Amino acid sequence: MRGVYEFKSVEKLPKQQLRENFQSGTGKAAGYVKVKPEIQRHVKFDRLNLIEPFTHKQSYDIIFCRNVMIYFDNPTKEKIVNRFYQFMNKGAYLMIGHSESLNGLKHAFQYVQPATYRKV
Repeated sequence: MRGVYEFKSVEKLPKQQLRENFQSGTGKAAGYVKVKPEIQRHVKFDRLNLIEPFTHKQSYDIIFCRNVMIYFDNPTKEKIVNRFYQFMNKGAYLMIGHSESLNGLKHAFQYVQPATYRKV
């Protein structure tokens, strides 16, 4: 909810997106980035039951669902991932945990790098 991430988790994003959306940490925060305050105002941090149908109407530019899907079987993961896809804007990113993968699941996301997928 603080919007702070290790730089390595976002380093493959386009440089312009990094400049526009994140602040680089310094001192003790070196190696981390923080979502800029003007972006955070538009960010919704929420808990969501991934098994139940989504009830919201908005679409997203990025979804962070890290280290959650490891607890589900493949058919359930596939439903969740495809539900995410429906609620994302074209060009949006899905960020999952480094111990997770969409391999073996039917989905329309484009692989970007480990743990990063994009809606095309």
